[in-house]
Amino acid sequence: MIRSTSASQCLLLLQVCLLLYISNGQYSQGRPVPMYWEEDDRSDRIADEAVEYYLQQQKAQQEMERIQRLEMQRQQEERDRLIAQEAMRRKQEQANILVEQERMWQMQQQMQHEQEIQAQQEAYYLQQLQQQQQQQQNAGKRRSASATASLDEATAHAEKGTVLMSKGSYAQALQTYDKCLSIQLQHLGDRHPIVAHTVDLMGVALLRLGHAEEALETFEKAVHVFEQADLADDGLLNKPEWALAVMHAGQAYELEAFNQDPEAKDARQSTEALLDKAMELYHKAYETLRSKEGEAGEEGELDVANVVHAMGNVLSMRGDYMEALRKYKFSLETKIRLLVRPLTRPLRRRACGGCGGVT
Repeated sequence: MIRSTSASQCLLLLQVCLLLYISNGQYSQGRPVPMYWEEDDRSDRIADEAVEYYLQQQKAQQEMERIQRLEMQRQQEERDRLIAQEAMRRKQEQANILVEQERMWQMQQQMQHEQEIQAQQEAYYLQQLQQQQQQQQNAGKRRSASATASLDEATAHAEKGTVLMSKGSYAQALQTYDKCLSIQLQHLGDRHPIVAHTVDLMGVALLRLGHAEEALETFEKAVHVFEQADLADDGLLNKPEWALAVMHAGQAYELEAFNQDPEAKDARQSTEALLDKAMELYHKAYETLRSKEGEAGEEGELDVANVVHAMGNVLSMRGDYMEALRKYKFSLETKIRLLVRPLTRPLRRRACGGCGGVT
């Protein structure tokens, strides 16, 4: 502990007095007593030394006290600096907490707003769905109550169109199929497989007329109707009728590739892209027809032969003549085999654009 200044001075004065007492010869132990004039000089010298010692000790004591004050001041400043840093840290933490709270509040507001928008959209979609269902129900009632043409008439138009196709009257066949489709839409709606089949026949007529783009659009509609009918009924997707529509779409791509101008810019790349798409659809149709070949009997075998023949067309256009020849050979042998042996039942006449006419 630091002693007070007065206590230090008293102790120092006591030490000086003790030094003077000793220096006066009280403990000389038999040494001769100096003369009075010598004793005065010696006493003055000792007093001066004692005073000087006292002053040095006091100066050292003051220097020590100054150092102690500076150290205490430094420690106090260090404590103040640490306190200020801690206060700043806490203030920064509080600011960060406020910022995080503001961010969380904004996120909650945004989520709440998005939930409200989603709820409004769901309510709107539900209302639209209910209205659509009501419209469909009303349309069904109107069709059943005010039908002016029978499905027998539509069937007659379809058969007439098939006869016209076999004679090469593709434009008349297209008109006949269009009349058939109008009646079927009145009675069956636009999501029925029979409607899809009629649309497919119209695409074949367009294909025979050389209208590749219109035929492709029509075939895609037929595939779409088949898929919609599959969702509505008990599964028509991946059935032979669907596969034939897919094959016909591939033939439309094949015809577009054939009609490409070889002198046009990027004609080769465009042709290859169209042939790739055609071959992709042919393989898709082939896989389905091959898997259903046993169920379809002779018709299934003929459908497989037709799609293999179409693959040969693509290979031939690409210059792969050996592989194309193998495809043609397989298709031809299958058709000859079917024609030679007695059929267990008559073949249903199907229009097949680009594969040897009506089969």
